[in-house]
Amino acid sequence: MKKKKSTAVMVLFVTRVCLWVTALVSTVYWIWFSAKLHADGIFDPHEYATALRPVFYTCVVIAFLSVALSFVLYAVSKKIDQEKGTAK
Repeated sequence: MKKKKSTAVMVLFVTRVCLWVTALVSTVYWIWFSAKLHADGIFDPHEYATALRPVFYTCVVIAFLSVALSFVLYAVSKKIDQEKGTAK
């Protein structure tokens, strides 16, 4: 039983790491896209905002949901640890 719980906690940890990487990649992508718009010569605020807004909103939602789900999985992991009596 102890081995099964330990494996579950490790799977949750790996999943949380993947979610944080997803949030980081999402953030880096909209930053890169913003820089690309400037490199393409788009400096008009209206044109820039119109092009960036859909990418920015999508990436922010992905990052937010990834981090939020990561915290939920952390709570589940902590609960599993407390059930087996090894929580710190």
